[in-house]
Amino acid sequence: MTNNRLRCLIISISIGLIVLFIVGAIIYLARQSERKTIDYDACPRPKQFATDYDFDYTKKTNEYRNTNSSIDYFRLSLSWSPTFCKTQNGKNLFQCQHSFGFVVHGLWPSTFKKGSSSHSHPRNCRNEKPMPIEIIR
Repeated sequence: MTNNRLRCLIISISIGLIVLFIVGAIIYLARQSERKTIDYDACPRPKQFATDYDFDYTKKTNEYRNTNSSIDYFRLSLSWSPTFCKTQNGKNLFQCQHSFGFVVHGLWPSTFKKGSSSHSHPRNCRNEKPMPIEIIR
């Protein structure tokens, strides 16, 4: 009889702890999923992006277009701000005046062609529509 009471007590305590754990997890997840406000001042936009913008390929003398190359993969291009800013001597002030770590330069279409120069990679900046300014954050 004593073994049955002990067994029932252990089972009751175990079930109680499991229920308590589940309720605690639900409360924790509910608080985590509350909509958080974004502090836009923590990552301000550069002043030159205060209005819509676009890349003006006509102002670049070395701008080229390559629509015949295949896209074999996309290359993620990152820069590490602390090292980049050491070499800038006052240029690129927006990036260098803030405490950025990695900065995404782009996700660039690339090709596997052997011995390929940068001109053999797929490129067609002239037909790109500008990114909505609301997305840039």
